[in-house]
Formats: sequence, structure tokens, C-alpha cells
Amino acid sequence: MRRPRVPSLVSTAALAALLLALPGRAAASGDAPVRVAGAAFAPWQDAGGAHLKLQGAGLFRWGWFVKVYAAAHYLDAAAPGAPPEADVARRLEIACLVNVSAAELARATDRLMERAHGPEVLRALGARLARLRAAYVGLKPGDRYALTYTPGRGTELSLNGRTLARVEGADFARAFFSIWLGSRPVDGGLRDALLGAGGGATVARARSRG
Repeated sequence: MRRPRVPSLVSTAALAALLLALPGRAAASGDAPVRVAGAAFAPWQDAGGAHLKLQGAGLFRWGWFVKVYAAAHYLDAAAPGAPPEADVARRLEIACLVNVSAAELARATDRLMERAHGPEVLRALGARLARLRAAYVGLKPGDRYALTYTPGRGTELSLNGRTLARVEGADFARAFFSIWLGSRPVDGGLRDALLGAGGGATVARARSRG
């Protein structure tokens, strides 16, 4: 049986993943991986010389029934409690659970960036955003995107461990990660889950608002 394909409308509400909140959270235990809808997220990651600690993870649905992706947020262990806008190393991992095309991801990026920041910021970041979009490839269940920001190096997009693109600038990273972590996120419940609101790494189930 084929997995359901996410309607293109998912692009507007959930960054196909790259892209919501039913009640329920559970603390991660010790150094055990956190599992969300079959996707395992390690408690620690290393990137660009930084040691990143898992902050929170969540399950994202389209409507009530279609599981779109599982995601996890990591933050530099040397900067515990750093706010989302801080210029510190961080990573967002997105484990895809459905088929999503590169075109859907590109449309999602533009719509969610404009929703979070307005058209002026979208235009200001246009050239760099276009480079990131151009690197997108279609996703299938089991694929894993990672967005990793390292101060001085920029934001790296990788798929299943293979680097696809790197975009310079702390301003770009701040704007892009704010889709999930900022003051106008795609969903407040999702943001709280990824930031580990309530203390410790958390797992939250969320749904898109369609």
C-alpha cells in the first residue's frame, strides 16, 4: 500500500516539512534516543566543532490523520537556554513520513518565510533563499533532512547525511529557523515542543491547521 502523498496545501501550513498541537509531552530519558513515529533522534549530535544537545522533538500531522514528519531540535551544549535568535550552533532534523516533491518544499519555504517575516525580509534574503530552494530534492518516507547552523560557516542543508547546500549569514539562519522557533512560528505548540518548554527534551504530537 502506497503512503499518502501530502496535498500541495501542506506547503502553506507545514513546511512539508520542513513543515502541528495535540496535548501530550514526555521527557526524554538520559542518553536514550527519543523516538517519534518510528524515527529515532540521538540525544547528542556533533557539528562544526560544536556539541549539540537535543532540546525537543515532535510529530507533525496533516489534518488529524496523515503523519507528515517527525522533527527534533538540537542546541549547542555550551550555550544552554540560548534563545532562538541567538547566534549559536543549532540543528533541526526532519524525518519525512510521506512523499513530498521538491516543488512543494520550495513553495512552502516562500510562503512560510513570508508568513513569519513579511515580503520585505523575503526579498532581502531572496538570492540566498533561492540557492537553498534550488538544492531541494523530493523526499520519500525514511528520508531525513537536517538544517545545521554553525556561527561563521552558515546554514547547511543535508539529506541523509549528504550536504546539498550551505548558505552564509547569521541573519539568514535566524530568519529561516524562526519558521519553527520564532515569535510567529508555523505553530506555537510545535515551537514549544522543539524548544523543550517545561524543562528537558520533550516529545509533542501536533497537527497542522490545514
